[in-house]
Amino acid sequence: MSMGDVVRRAGFVVWRPLVVVGAFLATIPAWPVFEPSELALPVAIVLAVPLSWVLLAGGSVRGPRVGAVLIVCTVGWSLVTRLWASWATPSTVDDVLRACLAVGCVIVLWVERRTLLHRSRFGLALLTVSCAAVVMLPVVGNAPVPDRDSLLPLPAGVVAVAEDAGCDRPGSCQRRFEVVADHGADPASVVSRMIRHLEDRGWDIGVEYQDKACRPLGYVANPYRSCASVLYLPGRGTVEVLFEIYNPREPQVLYAPTV
Repeated sequence: MSMGDVVRRAGFVVWRPLVVVGAFLATIPAWPVFEPSELALPVAIVLAVPLSWVLLAGGSVRGPRVGAVLIVCTVGWSLVTRLWASWATPSTVDDVLRACLAVGCVIVLWVERRTLLHRSRFGLALLTVSCAAVVMLPVVGNAPVPDRDSLLPLPAGVVAVAEDAGCDRPGSCQRRFEVVADHGADPASVVSRMIRHLEDRGWDIGVEYQDKACRPLGYVANPYRSCASVLYLPGRGTVEVLFEIYNPREPQVLYAPTV
C-alpha cells in the first residue's frame, strides 16, 4: 500500500468525527433560544441527519463534502432560529426545526439514492427516524381549549353546577368548572377532594404553587404550559377548578395609562 493510499484512508476516517463535532458546534448560536431543560432534545434532533450521514457514507470523496453541506444546513438552522424564529403565538420555532430536517433528509437521500439500502443499518434507521420526524413533529399553532375530560368524570358525591370554556387570546385558553358536594359538605373538604382527584390524574398540586400545578404541554419546540388550580369562591359557595393552556413566552403588550 502506497503512502498516498494510507493518507486517503486516514482522511476518510478523520472526516467523520469532524462532521459530528462541526455540526454540534454549529448548533451553539441557537442555544439561547431554548430553556436549559429543553435544549438537549432539539439539538439531538438537528444532529440526527449529520450523524446518519457519517454512518451511511461510503469511502468516496463525497463523504466529507456532503458532511460540510450538512454542517452549513445546521448553521442555517441555528441562525434562523436565533434571529428570526419566534415563540410568540403561533410559534415558528417548530417550523424552522422541521424545515432543517427536511432539507437534510433530501440531501442524504439524493446522494445515496442508489446505494442507501446497502449501507449501515443503524445509519439507515437513524435517517428513517429523522425523515419521519418531518411529518411527525407536532405542529404548534394557537393554544387549544382544555378538554372536558381533564376533570370529568367527577368523584362520587361531587357535582358540577357551572362550566365554561374559551380563549381570551390566541395564546391563552381556559376551561372552568364550579363544583359542590351533593350532600352539602364543607367547602374545605370539597377542595381537598378535588386536589386529590387532580393528583390521581398526574397533577402535582402544591409543589410549585399553592392549590395549583403547571407542566409543559409538549417537549419539542412547544412553548405552551398547561395548569390546573382549585379555588374556593366564598361569594358563590362553590369550588372553582380551572384548567389553563397558555404561552408564557408570549410578548407582553404594555399599554400606557390614558390621561
